[in-house]
Amino acid sequence: MFIFDGAMGTMLQQAGLKEGACPELMSVDRPEIVEAIHSEYLASGSDIVTTNTFGACRLKLADYGLAHRVKEINHAAVAAAKRAIANIKPTAQVAGSMGPTGTFIAPLGQMTFDDIYETYREQADALIEAGVDYILIETIIDIQEMRAALLAARDAREAAGADDRVKIICQFSFSEDGRTITGTTPEAAAI
Repeated sequence: MFIFDGAMGTMLQQAGLKEGACPELMSVDRPEIVEAIHSEYLASGSDIVTTNTFGACRLKLADYGLAHRVKEINHAAVAAAKRAIANIKPTAQVAGSMGPTGTFIAPLGQMTFDDIYETYREQADALIEAGVDYILIETIIDIQEMRAALLAARDAREAAGADDRVKIICQFSFSEDGRTITGTTPEAAAI
């Protein structure tokens, strides 16, 4: 059994993240804050820390004019987690977070499956290159987006020759009715 850490966003807000600022950019601009948050979780018993990369894909970073900095931001986030691990709990591991893109694949939205796949692939490549132990695809509400993210993560892992090293975790978000917003049940998601 492994114990994961907790939320990153609220911790960043408590540490001074300004409203409307890009949380993921703190890994570059204020890495000591991100490292300190990881250190707190590790000192509290976490075995796996999750990188500050929930929205560090091209589509989400574009909202801040940072789409060209995907690799830099993901690498900085992994480095902050690894420094905390080295200082607090050397046996701990790093999960590279990949959150939802904030868009939908057609016909629900304007994006193609390939667009979403490429967005996740770029981020997964950066996270694996930086040395994560897990790819954590989290809080997804659309099964097609999860499919694109999972395929991208698997392909990135294979291309890096990291099939034995990097594990992939998929997490959906379900509403009170037991379905994702787009109608997927947990049983269908698992299949």
